[in-house]
Amino acid sequence: TMLETHGTMLETSGTMIESPETMLEARWIVKAAEQGERSAQIAASVIFREGLGVRKNFAEAYMWAAIAARRGEIFAHAFVRALERKMTQAQIREGRERAEAWSPRPR
Repeated sequence: TMLETHGTMLETSGTMIESPETMLEARWIVKAAEQGERSAQIAASVIFREGLGVRKNFAEAYMWAAIAARRGEIFAHAFVRALERKMTQAQIREGRERAEAWSPRPR
């Protein structure tokens, strides 16, 4: 699959992309998501869904998409629904619980 992230097209084949640049970018995006940046939250969801610089984790992807949806990110609701089609009920439950427990970290 092709994925665009910050203007760069990446080819993903279902495995984690492990280049140092991708791992560093993923870390900064997740950090911004943790601090409450909505656009970073949906980007973090994509990162965990695709395994870009991190291990694939559908529950984590769901958590970030659900948080972004709750906070008004425009495409997040559709993203949550698309994720649900790929997830087990246990993964969905875990993602929902983590989203409900989430609060932003101080900057």
